[in-house]
Amino acid sequence: MHLLFLLTLTLGSFQGKAEANTGEWVDLFNGKNYAGLTFWISVGPEYTFDVKDGCMWIKAPQAGYTYTRKSYRNYELQYDWKFDRPEGLKSDDEFTGNSGVFIHISKILKEWPLSVEVDGKYLEAGKLGVFGKTKGDFQDYPENRKAARRPVGEWNTTHVYSKDGTIRVTINGKLVAEGTSDLSEGLIGFQAQGANILYRAIKLRELK
Repeated sequence: MHLLFLLTLTLGSFQGKAEANTGEWVDLFNGKNYAGLTFWISVGPEYTFDVKDGCMWIKAPQAGYTYTRKSYRNYELQYDWKFDRPEGLKSDDEFTGNSGVFIHISKILKEWPLSVEVDGKYLEAGKLGVFGKTKGDFQDYPENRKAARRPVGEWNTTHVYSKDGTIRVTINGKLVAEGTSDLSEGLIGFQAQGANILYRAIKLRELK
């Protein structure tokens, strides 16, 4: 009895510490407009980014991204996403819809920013990559991705854990990529890359 009580007390202490070391979830997109965000658009006006049913609505064909005005270091980032399903699409494996989420944006360049990308391309969702002179050492788990990914047109949830250069990405609860980067903080951006995609429930919790 005493041992069981001690184990329960110890577990409770660890849980309390974990909760004490995280902040509250905050919304990065308010579902109404792009307050707190700014834009980089390669060609064309900002109507690439719109709002639909409380979601961030990114529309083809212009390329660009919208990004936070605030920089973040250690955090959990979570968001739901889905592509419009094209009429006549017979196989999800043939879908080429593309997007992505930039983390650790450190410099705005003439094309994609100096950053780490959590890939939003449907067939490579959650895969980690880099832009600019960023360095990264990443592992990818395509079988997990294929098992986790829902059919084109259905909602998926991506969770990104970022702590001191270490990054882990899950989709619908399955680990799809992880690794380290020489970038550990920066702005966060959502990419337009020629496909219609919706993002919702975009929220962040800082790790202390």
